[in-house]
Amino acid sequence: MTETNIEKLKKEHRKLDLEIQELVQSEPYNEDLIKKMKNQKLLLKNQILKIENQK
Repeated sequence: MTETNIEKLKKEHRKLDLEIQELVQSEPYNEDLIKKMKNQKLLLKNQILKIENQK
C-alpha cells in the first residue's frame, strides 16, 4: 500500500474516533453501535500498524 492508502486509513480511524466521542456525549447512547464502531476502529488501527511494519 502507498502512503495515500495509509493516510486514508488514518483519516477513517480519526473520523470514527470523533463519531464515537460524539455518541458517548449524547444521552442516551446506543452501546451496541459504539461497540461496533470501536471494533471497526481497532481493525483500522491494526491495518495501519501492519502496513507501517511492512516498510
